[in-house]
Parts: sequence; C-alpha cells; structure tokens
Amino acid sequence: MYKILLVILLVLFASSSYGQDNKDTPESTVSNFYTLIKQQVDVSLSQAYNLLSKEHTIYDENVFKHIVMSYDKNMEVEIIDVMLKKNYAIVKIKCVVPSSFGGS
Repeated sequence: MYKILLVILLVLFASSSYGQDNKDTPESTVSNFYTLIKQQVDVSLSQAYNLLSKEHTIYDENVFKHIVMSYDKNMEVEIIDVMLKKNYAIVKIKCVVPSSFGGS
C-alpha cells in the first residue's frame, strides 16, 4: 500500500539567479531536486542541498544528507501547482512513498 502525502515545498531563488535570462523554472528545479535525492549518492545530495535557500534552511548539509538518505528510492513526486511570488515560488507536490508496512 502506498501512502500519499501532499507537501508544499518552498523553493527560493536568489533574485540574481532567477532573472529573465535564467531558463530554470520552479517546476524544473523541484524535479531536479528530487531526481538528485533519489540517486542517494554524496555528490548528488550536495547538488540537491545547493538548490535550497540558505536563508531558510535550518539544517546544515550533513544533517540534510542524513535525513534524505532515509527516503525510499522508489518515491514518486508529481508537481501539482506552482505559485510565483516576488523572488520565490511555492510548489505544491504529491509524493507517493511505498508503505513501511509492505504491500503495494
């Protein structure tokens, strides 16, 4: 059985990196973030950590890596909605994670 979680992920962009010339969208950034996390190797986790806003991140990189290493590699993430604010985006996702109790 799968648990379905709705999560609102706050992806913050520095105004200098999210200008008119930047081709990264909030959707592509979130997709890239979870792709990197699913790989669960040190280099990709460092890249995922670098996508987070340092202004609003409460964990250092080592704690972040420890937390996301427990994420299931079969986790699926679907982007539901994106709301753009001044220099950040609020991205609502649906995350499907295999149950810890087994089943499909």
